[in-house]
Formats: sequence, structure tokens, C-alpha cells
Amino acid sequence: MRRAMMTGLAAGLALAAAPAAAQTTAWDETLSNSHWYVPVPQLLAYGSSGTSFANPFPLGDQTLWAFGPATNGAFNGLLSAELSLGNLEFPSNMTISGQVAPDGSVVMIFDSEDLEAPVVGLGQMKTIDGQPAMLMQMITPGSMMVTHWAYMLTYDPATFTPPPPQAIPVTLSSRQWMWTEGTPWRMVDPSLFGSDAPGTFVITNYVNGYFWGQGIGPDGSGVTYTLLGSITPDGKVLYNAISDGELVSLYGDVRGDASAAAMILSGYSTSGIDATPSAGVELVRPYEQSVAAAGLGAALPAATVLYDVAGSLTGLTGAMAPATLALNDLSGAALASAVGSTLPVLAGAGVRATADSQRMLGQVLGDRLDLDREPGEDWTAWLRPLGGTLTQTARDPLPGYGADTVGVALGFDKAVSPALTLGTAFAYNRVNASGERADAPGSLSVDSYLVALYGSAALSETAGLDVSLAFGINDNSATRPIAFMGSTASADYSGTTAGAALKLHESVTLAPGLVATPALTAAFLQVTADAYRETGAGPLDLETTYQAYQELPIGADLAFAYRLARGVDLTAHGGISYNVLDTSSPITASYAGGGGAFVTEAAAASPWLMTAGLGLSGNDGKGRSIGLFYDLQASPAGFVSQAGSLDIQLAF
Repeated sequence: MRRAMMTGLAAGLALAAAPAAAQTTAWDETLSNSHWYVPVPQLLAYGSSGTSFANPFPLGDQTLWAFGPATNGAFNGLLSAELSLGNLEFPSNMTISGQVAPDGSVVMIFDSEDLEAPVVGLGQMKTIDGQPAMLMQMITPGSMMVTHWAYMLTYDPATFTPPPPQAIPVTLSSRQWMWTEGTPWRMVDPSLFGSDAPGTFVITNYVNGYFWGQGIGPDGSGVTYTLLGSITPDGKVLYNAISDGELVSLYGDVRGDASAAAMILSGYSTSGIDATPSAGVELVRPYEQSVAAAGLGAALPAATVLYDVAGSLTGLTGAMAPATLALNDLSGAALASAVGSTLPVLAGAGVRATADSQRMLGQVLGDRLDLDREPGEDWTAWLRPLGGTLTQTARDPLPGYGADTVGVALGFDKAVSPALTLGTAFAYNRVNASGERADAPGSLSVDSYLVALYGSAALSETAGLDVSLAFGINDNSATRPIAFMGSTASADYSGTTAGAALKLHESVTLAPGLVATPALTAAFLQVTADAYRETGAGPLDLETTYQAYQELPIGADLAFAYRLARGVDLTAHGGISYNVLDTSSPITASYAGGGGAFVTEAAAASPWLMTAGLGLSGNDGKGRSIGLFYDLQASPAGFVSQAGSLDIQLAF
């Protein structure tokens, strides 16, 4: 916000200069010898101590005016007011002198011997349902301050008795400004802050046109103050602040809505409203708007929570203040990127990235079941190192991720009968994943330790059924840089893996040395992550809940094996599957510094998955063999996983 913002808005929201210097007869007939009262919707007023607006309390306020003759817009009269606070009543009487300008703006001076200084009332002549009305706002300074706004209406004392003072909250009164509750604002006020740098205030409460809250000076230092004021239905603002025991009152207009709003405020005195605005106020634009414009849909729930915090005392002076004040200084893509950096690592896709790597591990290990066994053959030991990459491209409005994988599996199996082969395997797998986009940074390293049991049963001379079960634990280490705060959040936590696979296959000899094996497949995979709490980022450390990803792809596969020479085989396979389970993996998190919980949803995986692979192996006929393999997985949603592996086996 700059002084230029104040000047530009002042042109559009120009306030009346001192109306005492203007003359008009347009309102003389309405004002002359008239009586005015406060109708029921505006009987509510608010009082506070003379030193702070932190805890305002509701009052009933019935104010009656009696005017004498009006000449050229000038008038005099008497005020009779009665305040009610519970069962207590406080009557008062004052003299009135006022002036109406040609545009209908009003300045009224209330005075009595009991007041430390005259009270200034500011308002506007109106017409409501064809009847004259006067919109009026004021605050009475002193040891107990009272602020009140009302549409004063005329009445005939001979035929009408005004209602008694009552603290009646009527939500229909000035309801169009209810959205201001819980909003942060930036305020340029050189007289208050000593510079053009903006301070910040939050409106913590709004009732019937009254608002209150707290404010701080630029950069969260220096001036601190409490505020209490009113906004009328047509956007007239009376803004009162107490700083170091001093009352500052400003008057002006507010325009806009919950997406973008601004106030231009001026000082005033018994001489009227200052001709030059002294303060410019801008609503801090909701963070969600910048995040949505940047296409980062995954961060919208977090943006909503952060903005709610920014509009509270927690975000102004509490634990979250450093973060929200920094966010308030940002806009556009920079703000969206900052909010994105506060999401759980990989925007919640950590368990998906782990599952992607372990699905590939399962595909590689499945090759073991395709090997022929002879009954009574010795145990076979095999070793399978592998490495690869996987990527999930961003799918607007959700970010993607990329990862490098490396692992090794060691297993033992034996053909225990002509119809049954059994085996067990132990595997270690490491995933190093990172966010694909700058607005969803972070990295995740996962060390997985798995044990598998597998077997193959012959159903006929050419048909068979393969079964495998796998269980494991995952050690996760997450790191999440938060550049706009110059901090890094990190966490170590555990998780689990569980999987099961079935493969029904039939071998068909197409030609000498060429065998085709069509198959039907089904594989269940579940990866979980325990709840964890980060450290290192202060208020932006996250506390997350348990997370799980599950899939059950059902599909078909076709494999070919071609014998190139004695002991040398070339293999190839391809398949397609459809996941019948929900592919979402939401994670619920909350900030350590405060605010509600929010859900981050990683991009949903496509239910379709294509697989393919090539292999070349050779054996010496004595139970020793070596093979090279390449495997690929891909989906229409931009997921690609590739892995290369080396298979070494030895009979003993």
C-alpha cells in the first residue's frame, strides 16, 4: 500500500469538507421544530473503558432530539439520552448545535457541563420509506466511552412514545458488512505510525454495524492499539483507536466486498471533517484468490485456514504473527508459492510416491515366478539389485512429484513338488522424492524393508496360479523448505506396506522356442504413514494425521519367451489394469501455531495402468544364471516409472 493508493481512492470516495461553512435551506423545513428518536433496530450501542477497546460491552441507548427553528441549514436544540446497562440506567442531557451542508452531510456538536469536551456527531440526511431520517455516528470520550450509530427518525411527542433503551442485537442491521468479522487490513496512517509504511489491524468482532479488534504498527513493531467503530449500511465508517491511552477518531467511507475493499478516513473536529484524508485502509486480499489464480488447487484449504488465522489475534500478535504478517506482504504468484510451501511434503503425495516405487518392486519380483523349476531341484538363491526413476506430472490444479529409486532383493525358492514352487524374499528399497513445482516444494526419503512369501501352483500341464504376499515397514524422512520465512520443517515417521497378488496364466507354444503366456492379474497394495509432527519451522510446523493409500488393479498381461540359443532367453511382456479402488490419498494437517485443520489432496492417480518389460537372461545348465531386465509402468494421468534390474541366481 502506498500514499498514491490513498490519493486515488480519495478521488472516488471524496468526503465532505467542513460543512459548517456551507449554507442551505433544503433541510430547514424538515429540521425546524422537529423531534427525533432512535428506532428499535439501532437501540444497541457499545461502551468501553477510557483506556482500551479490547472488551467493549453492549448498551441500550435511546437518544431524543428536540430542535428549534432551522435557518440556512443551521439549527440548535436539546438532547435527552438514557443509557441502560443491565438493570442500571444513566440519563443525560446536552445542548445541540448543528449544520447541514448542501449535500446533506451533517455535523452536530453535543455539549454539557458534565463533558470534558464537546462530542461531535457526524451524519447524513436520508429518506427511508418516504420519511425523513438522519444517519448519525458518534463516540463520547471520557472514563467510559460510548459509541452509537442510528437512523434517527422523526416523531410527534403528542402521539408517539419512543421505545426505552435496550441492548437489542438485530442481525439485519447493516448486515452487508458482516463479512468484515475475522478479516485483516493494512492501514497507512503517517500521523499514527510516523511513516508511509502500512500497519495492520484485524476486525475480530462485528455485531449490528459495530466492529472492534486490535492493530499494530508497521512490521509488527512500535505502535499497538485497540479499535472500536461502526459501519453503516451505506458504508459510512467511524473508526476509533486507543493507543497509549490516547483516542484517535477518524471518519470516512468503505467500499468493496470480501474480495477487495478499501477505506478512506479523515480526522474531524467541532469544525467538521478535514478536507484531506489522513489514512488509507485496504483489506488484505483473501489468500485463496491468489492461490486459485496460480492454479494451485491443492493449497486452497490451507490458504483458507491461514487467512482465517490472519484475521485473528493469533495471526496479529500471537504465535502465527510472523507467518501471517509475512504473507500479508505478498501477492499473486509469490503469495501462492508461499502458501504452497506450507503444505505437507509433496502436497500429500508421499504415500503415493512410496506405493509407486513398491508397485514396481513387485513387478520386478514377479519375474521370479515365471522361471521353470524341476521337482527335487536344490534350493535356489537369487539376488536382484534394481534402480530407476518415477514421475507424476502436475495435473492442474494439483502439483506432481519425481523420484529416484534404488533397491535390492534377496530370495530363496524351491520346487517342492511337480505342482508347487515356494519361496521367500527380503527386499530393501529407497525412494528419494521431491516436489515437481516451486509452489509445492519439499523432499521425502523412504527406506522400506519388506519380506515376501510367494508360490506357484500348476493347475495343468500349461496353466498355473501364482500367489504372493508382502509386508514391510517404511522409515520416512520429510524435509519442507519455507523460503518466505527462511526456515525448513522436517519430520521422521514410520509407515507400513502390505500387498497381495494373484496371477492366473496359461502357456501356449507358438513355435519351437517361442512361448506366449496370457494371464489375468489382480494385486492389492496398501501403503500407510503414521501421524507425525514436524520441527524447525516454528508456527508453520505441521501436525498430521494417519494417511493411507490403497489400490486393487485388476487386469490382463501377455508375456513372450523366445529362446535365442541354448541357455539364452529373450523375454517381453505387456499388460493393462484398472484400479477398482479410490485412488485419492488425502492427508489432514494443522499448523503448530494455530488455526483449524485442513485437508491436502494429492492429484488422484489414473485408475488405468500400462505395464511393459524386456529381459535377456542366460544360464549354464547347472543352476547358475544371470539376466538383465527393463520394466516400465505408465498411466494416462502423466505417471511414468522405469526400472532396470540385474538377476543373479545360484542353485545350492
